[in-house]
Amino acid sequence: MNGRLFALLALLVALTACSTGTPPPAASATPEPGNTQRPTRPPAASPTRRRPPATSTQRRPPPPTESLLPGPVGTPAARWNGIPIMPDATAGEEDEGAYFYAVPATPEEVAAYYAEELHPLGWQLFAEGTGENGATLILYKKGSSILTISIIALEDHVQVLITLI
Repeated sequence: MNGRLFALLALLVALTACSTGTPPPAASATPEPGNTQRPTRPPAASPTRRRPPATSTQRRPPPPTESLLPGPVGTPAARWNGIPIMPDATAGEEDEGAYFYAVPATPEEVAAYYAEELHPLGWQLFAEGTGENGATLILYKKGSSILTISIIALEDHVQVLITLI
Protein backbone atom coordinates (compact mmCIF):
# COMPACT_ATOMS: atom_id res chain seq x y z
CA MET A 1 0.00 0.00 0.00
CA ASN A 2 2.90 2.37 0.77
CA GLY A 3 4.20 2.05 -2.76
CA ARG A 4 0.77 2.77 -4.26
CA LEU A 5 0.37 6.01 -2.30
CA PHE A 6 3.88 7.13 -3.22
CA ALA A 7 3.21 6.29 -6.89
CA LEU A 8 -0.10 8.16 -6.75
CA LEU A 9 1.52 11.23 -5.22
CA ALA A 10 4.27 11.15 -7.85
CA LEU A 11 1.62 10.81 -10.57
CA LEU A 12 -0.32 13.76 -9.17
CA VAL A 13 2.77 15.94 -9.13
CA ALA A 14 3.51 14.98 -12.74
CA LEU A 15 -0.10 15.46 -13.82
CA THR A 16 -0.57 18.82 -12.18
CA ALA A 17 2.68 20.28 -13.44
CA CYS A 18 1.74 22.63 -16.20
CA SER A 19 3.15 25.66 -17.89
CA THR A 20 1.76 29.10 -17.37
CA GLY A 21 1.55 29.68 -21.10
CA THR A 22 4.16 32.43 -20.82
CA PRO A 23 7.36 31.69 -22.72
CA PRO A 24 10.64 32.20 -20.86
CA PRO A 25 12.31 35.54 -21.46
CA ALA A 26 14.43 35.56 -24.60
CA ALA A 27 18.11 36.31 -24.39
CA SER A 28 18.90 39.87 -25.34
CA ALA A 29 20.72 40.38 -28.63
CA THR A 30 21.82 43.83 -27.50
CA PRO A 31 25.34 43.73 -26.05
CA GLU A 32 25.87 45.14 -22.61
CA PRO A 33 28.01 48.29 -22.44
CA GLY A 34 31.68 47.41 -22.74
CA ASN A 35 30.96 44.04 -24.35
CA THR A 36 31.40 43.54 -28.04
CA GLN A 37 30.02 40.68 -30.02
CA ARG A 38 32.13 38.80 -32.48
CA PRO A 39 30.59 37.68 -35.73
CA THR A 40 29.72 34.02 -35.66
CA ARG A 41 29.32 31.53 -38.44
CA PRO A 42 25.95 29.96 -38.95
CA PRO A 43 25.81 26.33 -37.74
CA ALA A 44 26.48 23.64 -40.29
CA ALA A 45 23.44 21.97 -41.79
CA SER A 46 22.34 19.02 -39.74
CA PRO A 47 21.98 15.68 -41.52
CA THR A 48 19.00 14.76 -39.32
CA ARG A 49 15.47 15.33 -40.52
CA ARG A 50 13.19 17.69 -38.74
CA ARG A 51 9.59 16.94 -38.06
CA PRO A 52 7.14 19.19 -39.88
CA PRO A 53 5.36 21.71 -37.66
CA ALA A 54 2.08 20.60 -36.14
CA THR A 55 -1.02 21.53 -38.07
CA SER A 56 -4.60 21.73 -36.95
CA THR A 57 -5.14 18.13 -38.06
CA GLN A 58 -2.28 16.87 -35.86
CA ARG A 59 -3.45 16.81 -32.26
CA ARG A 60 -2.24 15.39 -29.01
CA PRO A 61 -3.74 12.08 -28.04
CA PRO A 62 -6.50 12.41 -25.44
CA PRO A 63 -5.54 11.78 -21.82
CA PRO A 64 -5.95 8.22 -20.61
CA THR A 65 -9.42 7.34 -19.42
CA GLU A 66 -8.31 4.46 -17.26
CA SER A 67 -6.49 4.86 -13.98
CA LEU A 68 -2.79 4.13 -14.04
CA LEU A 69 -3.15 2.85 -10.50
CA PRO A 70 -5.76 0.64 -8.93
CA GLY A 71 -8.53 2.56 -7.26
CA PRO A 72 -9.22 2.62 -3.55
CA VAL A 73 -10.86 -0.36 -1.89
CA GLY A 74 -13.01 -0.57 1.17
CA THR A 75 -16.09 1.16 2.45
CA PRO A 76 -15.70 4.94 2.27
CA ALA A 77 -15.68 6.92 5.51
CA ALA A 78 -18.06 9.80 6.15
CA ARG A 79 -15.19 11.95 7.48
CA TRP A 80 -11.42 11.72 7.63
CA ASN A 81 -9.59 13.78 10.27
CA GLY A 82 -12.63 16.07 10.45
CA ILE A 83 -12.72 16.52 6.65
CA PRO A 84 -15.99 15.42 5.00
CA ILE A 85 -15.92 12.76 2.31
CA MET A 86 -18.45 13.13 -0.51
CA PRO A 87 -21.58 11.13 0.38
CA ASP A 88 -21.72 9.32 -2.98
CA ALA A 89 -18.18 7.89 -2.62
CA THR A 90 -18.08 4.28 -3.80
CA ALA A 91 -14.79 3.19 -2.19
CA GLY A 92 -12.20 4.70 0.08
CA GLU A 93 -9.14 3.97 2.17
CA GLU A 94 -6.64 5.69 4.43
CA ASP A 95 -2.93 5.28 3.91
CA GLU A 96 0.04 7.07 5.49
CA GLY A 97 -1.62 10.33 6.42
CA ALA A 98 -3.83 10.55 3.35
CA TYR A 99 -7.32 9.49 2.35
CA PHE A 100 -8.05 8.22 -1.16
CA TYR A 101 -11.55 7.70 -2.53
CA ALA A 102 -13.56 7.28 -5.72
CA VAL A 103 -16.83 9.03 -6.48
CA PRO A 104 -19.10 9.19 -9.55
CA ALA A 105 -18.77 12.95 -10.04
CA THR A 106 -16.92 15.52 -12.13
CA PRO A 107 -13.90 17.49 -10.90
CA GLU A 108 -16.10 20.59 -10.84
CA GLU A 109 -18.63 18.85 -8.58
CA VAL A 110 -15.88 17.75 -6.19
CA ALA A 111 -14.42 21.29 -6.09
CA ALA A 112 -17.88 22.80 -5.46
CA TYR A 113 -18.59 20.26 -2.70
CA TYR A 114 -15.41 21.14 -0.82
CA ALA A 115 -15.89 24.89 -1.34
CA GLU A 116 -19.29 24.58 0.34
CA GLU A 117 -18.32 22.13 3.09
CA LEU A 118 -14.92 23.45 4.17
CA HIS A 119 -15.66 27.15 4.58
CA PRO A 120 -17.98 26.64 7.61
CA LEU A 121 -15.23 24.48 9.17
CA GLY A 122 -12.79 27.43 9.02
CA TRP A 123 -10.83 26.37 5.93
CA GLN A 124 -9.93 29.11 3.45
CA LEU A 125 -9.09 28.52 -0.20
CA PHE A 126 -5.34 28.97 -0.59
CA ALA A 127 -4.62 27.95 -4.22
CA GLU A 128 -5.98 25.83 -7.04
CA GLY A 129 -4.85 24.76 -10.46
CA THR A 130 -5.49 22.38 -13.30
CA GLY A 131 -2.81 20.50 -15.20
CA GLU A 132 -2.68 20.09 -18.97
CA ASN A 133 -4.34 16.69 -18.64
CA GLY A 134 -7.19 17.98 -16.51
CA ALA A 135 -5.99 16.84 -13.08
CA THR A 136 -6.99 19.38 -10.44
CA LEU A 137 -5.15 20.35 -7.25
CA ILE A 138 -6.87 22.51 -4.60
CA LEU A 139 -5.21 23.73 -1.41
CA TYR A 140 -7.00 25.03 1.67
CA LYS A 141 -5.41 26.66 4.73
CA LYS A 142 -6.57 26.78 8.34
CA GLY A 143 -4.12 28.23 10.84
CA SER A 144 -0.83 26.45 10.18
CA SER A 145 -2.51 23.43 8.53
CA ILE A 146 -2.67 22.85 4.77
CA LEU A 147 -5.28 20.57 3.22
CA THR A 148 -4.66 19.34 -0.33
CA ILE A 149 -7.39 17.87 -2.51
CA SER A 150 -6.13 16.21 -5.69
CA ILE A 151 -8.75 15.22 -8.25
CA ILE A 152 -8.04 12.86 -11.14
CA ALA A 153 -10.83 12.58 -13.72
CA LEU A 154 -11.46 9.16 -15.21
CA GLU A 155 -14.06 7.99 -17.71
CA ASP A 156 -17.04 7.63 -15.38
CA HIS A 157 -15.79 8.86 -11.99
CA VAL A 158 -13.02 10.74 -10.26
CA GLN A 159 -10.42 9.64 -7.77
CA VAL A 160 -9.78 12.07 -4.93
CA LEU A 161 -6.68 12.15 -2.73
CA ILE A 162 -6.84 14.23 0.45
CA THR A 163 -3.77 15.03 2.51
CA LEU A 164 -3.49 17.11 5.65
CA ILE A 165 -0.19 18.77 6.49
